[in-house]
Amino acid sequence: MQTKEATVSGRGLVTSSWDLLVTAAILETKPNWVIQVGARSMLSILFSGYILDQIGGDLHSVIGVVNNGENLPQKRNVYFLEGNPLDPSMPELIKKWIRPKDKVMVILQDGLKARPIVEIQTYAPLVTEGCYLVMDEGVDAFVRKHITFEPDWIMPKPQIYLRKR
Repeated sequence: MQTKEATVSGRGLVTSSWDLLVTAAILETKPNWVIQVGARSMLSILFSGYILDQIGGDLHSVIGVVNNGENLPQKRNVYFLEGNPLDPSMPELIKKWIRPKDKVMVILQDGLKARPIVEIQTYAPLVTEGCYLVMDEGVDAFVRKHITFEPDWIMPKPQIYLRKR
């Protein structure tokens, strides 16, 4: 059986197994907010917004933290914060949008590989109980320091999905 990749403007919608697994995590936990940091492609952030549309539209949105705010795509439930993703004030800006009972998932993509522990320490506190912190490296040191997270999925890339207890 042959399959054909779905595309938008000639670009693949699902670019890797990473996209499929992030989709599964979003559909499983149904977060109100997905915070994406370090995305090399804005398509990844838009795709998360599309998945959130499928589970509830107005109550589910994405915040993409980006260095450069020029020529950003627009989608109803996708917001962008421009600035240094490792700036300690960035989570405070994000918290202003999050309501007390909201569920929050954080995806740390590979655009910030130079300082993964700082990235994890900056954004892990935003993850709410039962939701995932998704990352691709720097996990062992983090898990030893933050026992409120437990490995849930470990993929061969390495990709790690930590669920907050």
